[in-house]
Amino acid sequence: VGRACPVIDDVQTFCAHSGESPNYGITNFDNIATAFLTIFQMITLEGWVDVMYWVEEFMTSWTNLYFLLLITVGSLFLLNLVVAVITLNLSNERQAKHKKSQAARWAAVASLGATGDETGAADVMWAAVAQTYQQEADELDKKDAPSPRGKRAQTMEDEDALFHAGGKLVSQKSRKKSLNRS
Repeated sequence: VGRACPVIDDVQTFCAHSGESPNYGITNFDNIATAFLTIFQMITLEGWVDVMYWVEEFMTSWTNLYFLLLITVGSLFLLNLVVAVITLNLSNERQAKHKKSQAARWAAVASLGATGDETGAADVMWAAVAQTYQQEADELDKKDAPSPRGKRAQTMEDEDALFHAGGKLVSQKSRKKSLNRS
């Protein structure tokens, strides 16, 4: 007539197949796939109390401890995981956007031409910095991951080596040369 179920209050119970599980057959622990689906449903805090009461009707009240632990640990873990993934993706997108804007800025500055330095060293430096930013932006497009911090620190040093003087961007070397001439 049914299979033996657990003994509850010194009474042997028998489980009979009723035909369909709750929630149109979705909520059950009959196989691993539907059990994972039911656990996921409970971790998302959607209808977990109903599932707990359904199980409690056929099992002991000790199953409530399982459900409370599952909800406490599972939902906190899931919430933190979702927040971490969203934060990481947002950070990667911001960094990629920043790299692309820096590459465009340096490319525009490099295309301005001579900066007043007769040796052309500043032009070479501008082109090198623009090329570095462009390479980093291309790497981000390929990998969809942030570049190593070492490259960013190096390019920041290159940025710090530049000054804005009299409407022109010049390197420290060319600025020192022009100051020594006057």
